Amino acid sequence: DIFVDDTENANRHLTPKELVEEDPAMTEKRDSWEKTTSRLKEMKTELETFTYYMS
Repeated sequence: DIFVDDTENANRHLTPKELVEEDPAMTEKRDSWEKTTSRLKEMKTELETFTYYMS
């Protein structure tokens, strides 16, 4: 069981980075995932722009 005495820390939102232990292999996977996610968002924007101009 995990008990948190500090209410401030208990109520704050944790990011995925904070949940992953800083193992170098996990850090590399996380960074790769973030880059992939960013690129997919860019591609979505490019596709939406292209679709807009084609209509």
